[in-house]
Amino acid sequence: MNSSIVISLAFLGCAAVVCGWMHSDYTSVQSRHIILAEQLSQMTKGVAEIRQASSQASQVALEFDSPSQLQTRLESAMKLANIPLTSTKSISPQQTRRLGQTDYQIRAVDVRLVDLELGAALRFLSELQFPSDGFAPTEIVLTPQLSGANGAQEKWTLEATLTQTVFSPKT
Repeated sequence: MNSSIVISLAFLGCAAVVCGWMHSDYTSVQSRHIILAEQLSQMTKGVAEIRQASSQASQVALEFDSPSQLQTRLESAMKLANIPLTSTKSISPQQTRRLGQTDYQIRAVDVRLVDLELGAALRFLSELQFPSDGFAPTEIVLTPQLSGANGAQEKWTLEATLTQTVFSPKT
Protein backbone atom coordinates (compact mmCIF):
# COMPACT_ATOMS: atom_id res chain seq x y z
CA MET A 1 0.00 0.00 0.00
CA ASN A 2 2.84 2.39 0.80
CA SER A 3 4.39 1.97 -2.63
CA SER A 4 1.09 2.80 -4.34
CA ILE A 5 0.80 5.99 -2.23
CA VAL A 6 4.36 6.97 -3.12
CA ILE A 7 3.68 6.31 -6.82
CA SER A 8 0.42 8.26 -6.64
CA LEU A 9 2.15 11.19 -4.92
CA ALA A 10 4.97 11.13 -7.51
CA PHE A 11 2.40 11.09 -10.30
CA LEU A 12 0.51 14.01 -8.74
CA GLY A 13 3.78 15.93 -8.31
CA CYS A 14 4.69 15.40 -11.97
CA ALA A 15 1.19 16.39 -13.05
CA ALA A 16 1.42 19.59 -10.97
CA VAL A 17 4.77 20.46 -12.59
CA VAL A 18 3.38 19.83 -16.08
CA CYS A 19 0.25 21.91 -15.32
CA GLY A 20 2.40 24.75 -13.98
CA TRP A 21 4.60 24.65 -17.07
CA MET A 22 1.57 24.64 -19.38
CA HIS A 23 -0.02 27.58 -17.51
CA SER A 24 3.27 29.52 -17.71
CA ASP A 25 3.49 28.82 -21.46
CA TYR A 26 -0.17 29.89 -21.93
CA THR A 27 0.44 33.13 -20.02
CA SER A 28 3.52 33.85 -22.17
CA VAL A 29 1.53 33.28 -25.38
CA GLN A 30 -1.31 35.43 -24.08
CA SER A 31 1.04 38.35 -23.27
CA ARG A 32 2.68 37.98 -26.69
CA HIS A 33 -0.74 38.31 -28.35
CA ILE A 34 -1.43 41.49 -26.37
CA ILE A 35 1.93 42.97 -27.43
CA LEU A 36 1.30 42.03 -31.07
CA ALA A 37 -2.19 43.59 -30.97
CA GLU A 38 -0.71 46.84 -29.62
CA GLN A 39 1.98 46.85 -32.33
CA LEU A 40 -0.61 46.20 -35.04
CA SER A 41 -2.63 49.15 -33.75
CA GLN A 42 0.47 51.40 -33.82
CA MET A 43 1.34 50.23 -37.32
CA THR A 44 -2.21 50.84 -38.58
CA LYS A 45 -2.15 54.39 -37.20
CA GLY A 46 1.29 55.03 -38.71
CA VAL A 47 0.22 53.75 -42.13
CA ALA A 48 -2.86 55.99 -42.00
CA GLU A 49 -0.67 59.03 -41.20
CA ILE A 50 1.72 58.22 -44.04
CA ARG A 51 -1.16 57.72 -46.49
CA GLN A 52 -2.73 61.00 -45.44
CA ALA A 53 0.55 62.86 -45.86
CA SER A 54 1.25 61.28 -49.24
CA SER A 55 -2.20 62.20 -50.53
CA GLN A 56 -1.51 65.89 -49.92
CA ALA A 57 -0.29 67.91 -52.87
CA SER A 58 3.48 67.56 -53.07
CA GLN A 59 5.77 70.40 -53.89
CA VAL A 60 9.39 70.27 -54.88
CA ALA A 61 12.52 72.02 -53.70
CA LEU A 62 14.70 74.29 -55.80
CA GLU A 63 17.91 72.66 -54.58
CA PHE A 64 18.93 69.47 -52.80
CA ASP A 65 19.70 69.47 -49.09
CA SER A 66 23.42 69.77 -48.41
CA PRO A 67 25.01 66.85 -46.52
CA SER A 68 24.88 68.88 -43.27
CA GLN A 69 21.20 69.82 -43.87
CA LEU A 70 20.40 66.16 -44.52
CA GLN A 71 22.21 65.11 -41.34
CA THR A 72 20.37 67.77 -39.32
CA ARG A 73 17.01 66.68 -40.78
CA LEU A 74 17.60 63.03 -39.90
CA GLU A 75 18.93 63.78 -36.40
CA SER A 76 15.95 66.06 -35.72
CA ALA A 77 13.49 63.35 -36.79
CA MET A 78 15.32 60.81 -34.62
CA LYS A 79 15.23 63.15 -31.62
CA LEU A 80 11.48 63.80 -32.06
CA ALA A 81 10.90 60.02 -32.29
CA ASN A 82 13.08 59.34 -29.20
CA ILE A 83 15.57 57.28 -31.20
CA PRO A 84 19.20 57.42 -29.99
CA LEU A 85 21.79 58.36 -32.62
CA THR A 86 23.55 55.06 -31.86
CA SER A 87 20.69 53.28 -33.65
CA THR A 88 22.03 54.62 -36.96
CA LYS A 89 23.78 51.87 -38.91
CA SER A 90 24.05 53.67 -42.24
CA ILE A 91 23.04 56.76 -44.16
CA SER A 92 23.90 56.48 -47.85
CA PRO A 93 23.03 59.33 -50.22
CA GLN A 94 22.73 58.16 -53.83
CA GLN A 95 23.64 60.02 -57.00
CA THR A 96 21.05 62.49 -58.28
CA ARG A 97 19.18 61.44 -61.38
CA ARG A 98 16.76 63.09 -63.77
CA LEU A 99 13.18 61.84 -63.90
CA GLY A 100 12.93 60.81 -67.53
CA GLN A 101 12.78 63.79 -69.89
CA THR A 102 11.30 66.12 -67.24
CA ASP A 103 12.63 69.22 -65.51
CA TYR A 104 12.87 67.32 -62.23
CA GLN A 105 15.71 65.50 -60.52
CA ILE A 106 15.60 63.20 -57.52
CA ARG A 107 18.13 62.10 -54.95
CA ALA A 108 17.52 59.07 -52.81
CA VAL A 109 19.09 58.49 -49.40
CA ASP A 110 19.13 54.98 -47.97
CA VAL A 111 18.83 54.90 -44.17
CA ARG A 112 19.21 51.89 -41.88
CA LEU A 113 18.31 52.11 -38.18
CA VAL A 114 18.36 49.24 -35.67
CA ASP A 115 16.98 48.43 -32.21
CA LEU A 116 13.83 50.52 -32.65
CA GLU A 117 10.46 50.21 -31.01
CA LEU A 118 7.75 50.06 -33.66
CA GLY A 119 6.10 53.31 -32.56
CA ALA A 120 9.43 55.15 -32.69
CA ALA A 121 10.09 53.89 -36.23
CA LEU A 122 6.68 55.14 -37.39
CA ARG A 123 7.17 58.52 -35.67
CA PHE A 124 10.56 58.86 -37.37
CA LEU A 125 9.02 58.25 -40.79
CA SER A 126 6.19 60.64 -40.04
CA GLU A 127 8.67 63.38 -39.06
CA LEU A 128 10.44 62.97 -42.41
CA GLN A 129 7.33 63.63 -44.51
CA PHE A 130 7.87 67.17 -45.87
CA PRO A 131 5.68 67.61 -48.95
CA SER A 132 6.47 71.33 -48.97
CA ASP A 133 10.08 70.71 -49.99
CA GLY A 134 9.77 67.48 -51.95
CA PHE A 135 11.26 65.26 -49.23
CA ALA A 136 9.51 62.00 -48.33
CA PRO A 137 10.04 58.32 -47.49
CA THR A 138 9.45 56.36 -50.70
CA GLU A 139 10.43 52.81 -49.67
CA ILE A 140 10.04 51.35 -46.19
CA VAL A 141 11.04 47.92 -44.85
CA LEU A 142 10.47 47.09 -41.17
CA THR A 143 11.96 43.82 -39.95
CA PRO A 144 11.46 42.44 -36.44
CA GLN A 145 14.66 41.52 -34.64
CA LEU A 146 14.80 38.22 -32.77
CA SER A 147 14.75 38.53 -29.01
CA GLY A 148 15.51 35.80 -26.52
CA ALA A 149 13.51 36.99 -23.52
CA ASN A 150 9.80 36.21 -23.16
CA GLY A 151 7.69 39.32 -22.94
CA ALA A 152 10.64 41.60 -23.78
CA GLN A 153 9.94 44.70 -25.85
CA GLU A 154 10.27 43.70 -29.49
CA LYS A 155 12.84 45.67 -31.48
CA TRP A 156 12.77 46.45 -35.19
CA THR A 157 15.21 47.27 -37.98
CA LEU A 158 14.11 50.05 -40.32
CA GLU A 159 15.46 50.29 -43.85
CA ALA A 160 14.04 53.27 -45.70
CA THR A 161 14.72 55.16 -48.88
CA LEU A 162 14.07 58.87 -48.48
CA THR A 163 13.71 60.82 -51.71
CA GLN A 164 13.95 64.54 -52.39
CA THR A 165 12.57 65.93 -55.65
CA VAL A 166 14.05 69.14 -57.06
CA PHE A 167 12.93 71.37 -59.94
CA SER A 168 15.96 71.62 -62.20
CA PRO A 169 15.18 72.75 -65.78
CA LYS A 170 17.31 71.17 -68.46
CA THR A 171 19.63 73.64 -70.13
